Amino acid sequence: MGFVNGIPLTFIEFKAPHVDVTHAYDHNLTHYRDQIPQLFWFNGLAILSNGSDTRLGSFLCAVGPLRASTGRRSRTASPG
Repeated sequence: MGFVNGIPLTFIEFKAPHVDVTHAYDHNLTHYRDQIPQLFWFNGLAILSNGSDTRLGSFLCAVGPLRASTGRRSRTASPG
């Protein structure tokens, strides 16, 4: 959980690189949501990752609609 002024706004679940990122949704996020619903009353963002595959989205949506992260973009200095 990521807290801002004591309010849980972000759910973050990191898995080992050999574990599929959908495991974070199927076995962790849904379990926490069912067992500890008060943690998600103010939650707005879920981040699920295994290091090579990262998904971002609302904690209420299914794993399919979670947006896949495209990774880092390289930045080049503009000619001055």
